[in-house]
Amino acid sequence: MDKKQIAHVLKEVGILLELKGENKFKTQAYANAARAVETFTGNVEALRTEKIRGVGKATQENIIELLDSGTLGLLDELRAEVPAGVQQMIRIKGLGAKKVRQLYEAGIETVDQLERACHAGRIAQMSGFGRKTQTNILEGIALLKQYAGKMRYDQALSLAEPLMTILQNDSRVDALSFMGSLRRRCEVVRDIDILIGTDDPAGLTQSICEHPAFGEVIDRSSQRIQTRLAGGQEVDLSLVAPERFPVALFYTTGHKTVVKQWQTQLEQAGLTLEWDQILQQGKPLLFANEAAIFNLLDLPYLPPEIREPEWTDFRHLPNLINAGDLRGVLHVHTTYSDGVHSVEEMAQAAAGLGYHYVGITDHSQSSTVANGMKPERVYAQLREIDRLNACLETIEILKGIECDILADGSLDYSDDLLAEFDFVIASVHTKFNMKEGEMTERIIRAMSNPYVRVLGHPTGRLLLQRESYPVNLEAVIDAAAEYHVALELNANPRRLDLDWRWLRKATERGVKILIGPDAHRMGGLTDTTQYGIPIARKGGLRKDDVLNCFTLEHIRAFFKR
Repeated sequence: MDKKQIAHVLKEVGILLELKGENKFKTQAYANAARAVETFTGNVEALRTEKIRGVGKATQENIIELLDSGTLGLLDELRAEVPAGVQQMIRIKGLGAKKVRQLYEAGIETVDQLERACHAGRIAQMSGFGRKTQTNILEGIALLKQYAGKMRYDQALSLAEPLMTILQNDSRVDALSFMGSLRRRCEVVRDIDILIGTDDPAGLTQSICEHPAFGEVIDRSSQRIQTRLAGGQEVDLSLVAPERFPVALFYTTGHKTVVKQWQTQLEQAGLTLEWDQILQQGKPLLFANEAAIFNLLDLPYLPPEIREPEWTDFRHLPNLINAGDLRGVLHVHTTYSDGVHSVEEMAQAAAGLGYHYVGITDHSQSSTVANGMKPERVYAQLREIDRLNACLETIEILKGIECDILADGSLDYSDDLLAEFDFVIASVHTKFNMKEGEMTERIIRAMSNPYVRVLGHPTGRLLLQRESYPVNLEAVIDAAAEYHVALELNANPRRLDLDWRWLRKATERGVKILIGPDAHRMGGLTDTTQYGIPIARKGGLRKDDVLNCFTLEHIRAFFKR
């Protein structure tokens, strides 16, 4: 497990303890430990031995258990003790653990019960709630239902990886992989699908069904196990003989529409594709790997992330970007606004990841919630960057800003101040309910400012939380081409914005893409590669399409254009 996953587990333990009514010192201890792990600068194994402020003896023992086994017994116990409906209520936007606990004590144990209580006006009458909170809860429930059964990719990964660790450590497992949308690295997935190659399906099935980490067994057979985790997420495990694993992996990766096309193509060649075998005159063919199957189709090996219906020409693939092509990381926040770490700490962390440059882009003054910078603090940061650049040898710090686009399309600082930066990312952070024409005009006016070099998270979406604001992306892309403004692929897994389906349309117009982590702590820098690169590849991006694949000299020239 990595630091982010460990912090996620500790945070969940704290929330569940609070829902159980444990004392605030115990619940706060887990919240503090989660923050300490997230901000810890050492490697993950150092968490075993180093004394870290905010991590006590009990929480360190929990961390060691997670590192050793990938699971935490305490978490499994808490998930079993707290009703599933109560755990689901914590996902309603605007409801924290304290309020959910209050609802639970009032006898409300499910989302449906809460919705009925809101419609009856009972929640508005409860102490600490009121009519506005009741309205917000109903809106949150509507969103929860709209997104029911779906998870962000990073959420699914945090649940799936401990299960994969358990399976990897089982000697009966010969081959192992994710399947379906999780393997294709889709931004949103429904289930956790895992494919297992084994010569002992009966023994392995029994072991999986008895292991508490896999949750409640819904269904089982000789080839398939369905379970449900405490949070309601379903896990689908398919078991296959090792020699049939390559075909099963090819078939179950999907997308179903694409596999159906390949199935038809194989039938035309006299072959029959079933879920775990390809038959020729009734006899199964053996394949060493997926590449051998693609060879039958007269295709190069296709990375899982591009096996989508939106790809219409698999024979002429572009040379897709790889993580190693990135030379720098841009869109980084620090303690000057709402970041956790200092400019120097973020720069050193970027250098440690092998980057040649890092672009610091704290929030501008209108973002008061994000501790946006008044001009005097801007100048203080610029002076600090000059000082650091004079002494840091392994990385160059670029002076940037994430500047709010105001309602009329003007920017949050004067042009004189914007001229002090190496580059400006312009972003919409407020007034999302404008009409499409007004929002489009607002954004394009901001892009026309000569100091704006990047449009940040162009549609403002938050996956499974907030829809995109209405905007004409065709017009925005045309404006980006006209004004030589890059569009951001925000790699934060909550955003992944611009949507990958628009990336090729942008690059076909000559628009460059910035893969930005929107990092608020050192650990967030890796979002660029962990989440941004797979989505960039889904969108067909090449190295030359991506702004932060440029050399330092090249990117400075782009910023000055």
